[in-house]
Amino acid sequence: MDERQIARTVTDAEVTCEFDGVRHRLSLFNLSARGCMMDAPAGLLVEGRRLKIEFPHSSDAIAARVIWQTGHYMGVRFVSELSGQVVESLAFRNDPIEADFSLSTSALRKASEAASPARRRCAGR
Repeated sequence: MDERQIARTVTDAEVTCEFDGVRHRLSLFNLSARGCMMDAPAGLLVEGRRLKIEFPHSSDAIAARVIWQTGHYMGVRFVSELSGQVVESLAFRNDPIEADFSLSTSALRKASEAASPARRRCAGR
């Protein structure tokens, strides 16, 4: 069961993440004011790892922490909330490649379901 308190917005945006002084371009899959699900570079980001994320349409980087990681996906919680304007600006827009998006949604759902036990551990449940 998904225990999020804020609805997530589906997105296909890319962000710049910085950790250990190195910058990486990563893809977002969903986003809310409090966190997101994104690519997880193999072996680089594990639960508890801190990073900074730069979002398109936002002038400041936001501090965050990895709260779960499974396969090539990770869940990140922001230290402070993103503005609604930033979240809205990154929302996925309907695209002619709808078939590819539906396949991605299925894969993301499976990854999210697989990560649910990790999210509960991080939340102390």
